[in-house]
Amino acid sequence: MNMKIPQHHLHKLPQELKQQEDLLDELSPDEKSQTNAPRIRSPQARVTDALEELGTLFAEKNEMQSKRDEQRALSRGSSRSRIALTKIERLTELYQLLESRNAPAQQKREDAIDELLVGEKAPSSDQLVDAADGDPTLADTLLRVALSKAQRLGQSDKIAAATAALSALAEKFGAQISAGLNTAPAIAAFTTHPEHKMTMRQLYYSVVIEQQSAETIFDTLLEKFGGEGFEPALRTLQRALSDDIAALASSASRTALRKILSGLDDTRAITNTLSKVDDFLASLKTKYPQVTVGNDVFTRTLLSMCHKGFQAHEVTRLGAEVVGQQPLHQSLFYNQFLTLVLSLPNKLWGNDESNRSKAITMLRTLNGEYANWEKRFAHSQS
Repeated sequence: MNMKIPQHHLHKLPQELKQQEDLLDELSPDEKSQTNAPRIRSPQARVTDALEELGTLFAEKNEMQSKRDEQRALSRGSSRSRIALTKIERLTELYQLLESRNAPAQQKREDAIDELLVGEKAPSSDQLVDAADGDPTLADTLLRVALSKAQRLGQSDKIAAATAALSALAEKFGAQISAGLNTAPAIAAFTTHPEHKMTMRQLYYSVVIEQQSAETIFDTLLEKFGGEGFEPALRTLQRALSDDIAALASSASRTALRKILSGLDDTRAITNTLSKVDDFLASLKTKYPQVTVGNDVFTRTLLSMCHKGFQAHEVTRLGAEVVGQQPLHQSLFYNQFLTLVLSLPNKLWGNDESNRSKAITMLRTLNGEYANWEKRFAHSQS
């Protein structure tokens, strides 16, 4: 195929050739000869060039590796920072689960923990718990918040202090801390009130550590939450025990926890008794408005008497405390009290039939004495 050079390029060729010749004329004769001479390199020069090129490659590779290492370090630092922030966020959520949202109180406790950590002397586990208002679980959580912040900021002294404090706290209060963490969701579902959460947690600590009886637990629940709050509080305690049993790290042996849980199965018996006591007191108050004893207080007294066995001095004192010193008032009280005692579930007597029999015999005897007194009183008035 014949190709023609465009005409508008032809007139430029002589001009370009002339420019190239002028440039060559400007060069010295040596430079011209060097330019036109063939370039023959020695073996040593070729080796030198190769080594220089290899060195350049190594330098570039090292520079690239250095940049990659810097990027990895930055990435790891950023990752650690994100992890630290995530830990703090999760610990803050846990704190709020344990305590509810109360920023001033939380800040006050965090400051107290920080002050202990930066002190000259390592804090004792009791000091740490005191800084968290007597709650080992809160103390553990606040220490972990302090540790995460120190790790994020690279505060080595504070990291060491917080780590040592956590170890000391776990050694003395490990069971309570496990109990508090395992039961936090159940208790948070029961109430958002910080004091009620603390009360329930402290009750659980005593249940687990001291292995309390069901009767003592019922009494404490009535004391802390009253008749109306008793059943929800008891249900919460049962859920908390179930969660603790199911946890990977239970606060006590699962056998012991199951035993406590089975002892709380008398919920229906207690709620039934509360209802009966309520009716009993309401009937008394219609006749004697001066009766002020509360349902929960009277129920606690009754449960204690059933558990330990009725004592004569307790029975005679009870009438005077509730309706006063008037014999006619006391006569009506003991008559209705006998009816109440006869209706109580057998479980309240600790499955000890003798306690129930003695109590009924005592009250019947007392009612007989009051009946005789009423006859004598009526005869004297006629």
